[in-house]
Amino acid sequence: MKRILLSDAHLLGLEDPNLAILCGFLNQLEADELYFLGDMFHFFWGFDDHRDSNYEPLWKALEGLSARGCRLHWVRGNHDFHLGGFVEESLGVLVEDSFTVDFGGHSAFFVHGDEADKSRGYRLLRAVVRGRAFARVMNSLGPRGSRWLGLRLAGSALHEHPPNAALLRAQAHWAEECFSKGQQLVVLGHSHVPGIHRLNGGTLVNLGDFSVAHTYLELGDSMRLCAWKSGQCHTIQEERVL
Repeated sequence: MKRILLSDAHLLGLEDPNLAILCGFLNQLEADELYFLGDMFHFFWGFDDHRDSNYEPLWKALEGLSARGCRLHWVRGNHDFHLGGFVEESLGVLVEDSFTVDFGGHSAFFVHGDEADKSRGYRLLRAVVRGRAFARVMNSLGPRGSRWLGLRLAGSALHEHPPNAALLRAQAHWAEECFSKGQQLVVLGHSHVPGIHRLNGGTLVNLGDFSVAHTYLELGDSMRLCAWKSGQCHTIQEERVL
């Protein structure tokens, strides 16, 4: 079983050179399962009957993976929490807030990672944008209007900034809470800082991002954190056992 996990591409559309990089990676990929762990778009509000042409290369890459027998999964992030019927039904992607799988006889938990941010301001913002009133506004605007508004609300897509130490500590603490409940491996994104970390009770993997560093995780006989550079895979860190 070969699983590939990546997150935080923050795609903007056809004008974004990162779209071609991601699709080049996906088009050569051979895997049993692919997991997007959120924020693959800088903002996305999906509609049931709308194939957004701004991301046509991505749709074709996912269709190609599915045709090659790869099962597709998507965790909702804080920028792509409303993927809509086209992604979930037409593309056949399984969409959830998290996934729990078996990895080498251990319980592995895949999630975006913003759940660890317990600050009042962030929790309030998360509740508002995932609420019914916000959904009514976005649905009323239609595909073009919701994209225009959403990208402006999302702010800058540039993420070349120092690591958020407070967020990293919060994610580590949150992962240890997961370990106390029986999980042994937690994989997440959101902080854009890649790494495999041994913590009290289990292992935490942060995927980093596919927007600047182009990092991803391969789960097979081992845990291999990699970077996709110039059309080639480069191993950053590898762990053989949990």
